[in-house]
Amino acid sequence: MEGSESEEIFNSLNLNPQLFINEGVAHIRNMIQSNLDKRLAMWEKYCLKHCFVVPEGFSLRKTNESCDDHSVGFDDIADSELDAQLDTLRDKLTLVGKESAELNRELRALERQSTLSNHNAASVNDALQLYEKQSVNEMFQGLSSVALEELQGFVADLETLLTLSQELEIMLAQSKAALQTLVRLLLK
Repeated sequence: MEGSESEEIFNSLNLNPQLFINEGVAHIRNMIQSNLDKRLAMWEKYCLKHCFVVPEGFSLRKTNESCDDHSVGFDDIADSELDAQLDTLRDKLTLVGKESAELNRELRALERQSTLSNHNAASVNDALQLYEKQSVNEMFQGLSSVALEELQGFVADLETLLTLSQELEIMLAQSKAALQTLVRLLLK
């Protein structure tokens, strides 16, 4: 009876429990499927990056044998062209690697040369400063010798003036004595 009463209630409200269950199951299935798809996509990326990578330097053997069962098709031509392009690109990559190594060696050599040049420039600057100091010393000696000559000339002039002043003093003393004699004579 209970089943029939509940069915009547669901029918009166236009509700079907089977639809709810189906929708719930579909929702759960979609959630599981999307989660599984995400994880499988990550697994696929991992496999492509790590499991199915062609090792560096690996090249397939070139065979000139054709299959007996099938004639060479468009895909085989495209694959062989792609293989040829890959081989060419690998060769170019190898050349570029060698050139890069050579350029790195040249760069290190230039860095060493630059270091030596900087060291030499520092040595030249030190020598130049020493030369400039010697030039300053020579200029100072030249100026001091000129100043000494001028000082000697000034001292000679002072000696001459001193001699003249002494002679003037003597002359003044003589003039004074003569004046005193004249004054005495006049006063007498």
